[in-house]
Formats: sequence, C-alpha cells, structure tokens
Amino acid sequence: MVAHTGWTGKCVMLDFVRGTYFVLLTNKKHSPVIVQPGGFNIFEGDLSPAAKYGNLADLYYGGLLAPAASM
Repeated sequence: MVAHTGWTGKCVMLDFVRGTYFVLLTNKKHSPVIVQPGGFNIFEGDLSPAAKYGNLADLYYGGLLAPAASM
C-alpha cells in the first residue's frame, strides 16, 4: 500500500495487493477562517466530517475487508 495526504485536504491510497484505490479531494484550507481567542485560528473546512479523512479511509477499507454477506 502507498498513501499520501496533504495539508489542503487530499488523501490518496493505492492498494496494489487488492487492486483498489481511494482518492479524496477536498478544499478545506480554501474555506473561511474562524478567528479564535489566543490567535489559534482554524479553517471552517476543518470542522467538516470529510476533514477527518482517516475515518473515511477506515470505513472504505473496513468495507473491503468485511466478509461478503451471504444471501
């Protein structure tokens, strides 16, 4: 497996063993800034569920690794 994440919100994972890939493209750092006390401002896009792309990757691979449902 090869994976790369980026500050702007991208996540790319290539799984050569399973022949699958996962690509998530966001623009979370191109969203409005929320001014916080103390000067630690955050981007509005960081509050989106997609900003936590580790969880999305876990869901994707969890679905791949889950046993197939019997009919």
